[in-house]
Amino acid sequence: MSRPEEAVEAAMKLAVQESTALKRLAAMPGRLQASSDAQASHARAQGALAEATQRLQVMAQSPVKNDLSAQQLHRVKEQKLRENLQKLSKDLSDAWGQWLKAEEAWQKSGASAPAAAPESMQSEGTEAQMQRQAEEVSTGEVQFHAAMVDEYVQDVATVSQNVRDMQRALLDLALLTEAQGGVLDNIEKGMEQASAST
Repeated sequence: MSRPEEAVEAAMKLAVQESTALKRLAAMPGRLQASSDAQASHARAQGALAEATQRLQVMAQSPVKNDLSAQQLHRVKEQKLRENLQKLSKDLSDAWGQWLKAEEAWQKSGASAPAAAPESMQSEGTEAQMQRQAEEVSTGEVQFHAAMVDEYVQDVATVSQNVRDMQRALLDLALLTEAQGGVLDNIEKGMEQASAST
């Protein structure tokens, strides 16, 4: 991967996919292998979040150009990725909670695995389709967040450049005002000397 933020985004994408899988499993409690699938998805998502956190720390410590605007852009990207990572962590926690509640409710209802088996066999085809759709949605979601971060960074760069341009304009105006004040002082002295000599 060419940029450190791409590694963070890839890990976040995996976390989104696994969180989506957990939500899907929460909608179908009691399915054969659902419990082990949910635990595996949760573990993979936690691993992806840990990897994203680690890569974000590496990104934060990576050297940045001496240019002030490049440093500011780097900090803004890092901050936005950190915010997205916190949101994903909360989403994963919520999805896991949904799964646990759904599984507990299913177990309390006294549903038996043999009665659910034919239904789960029927839903295998739609489950694969739902998995593909969930992956497409999660991929789109990650790309959308990455695009938002890039756009935000570009906006910050534009504002930063505009502020620097304004500072230069004000400095030029101050220097011009000072020079004109000197010219006016010279004219005033010249007029005083002319009036004193007449």
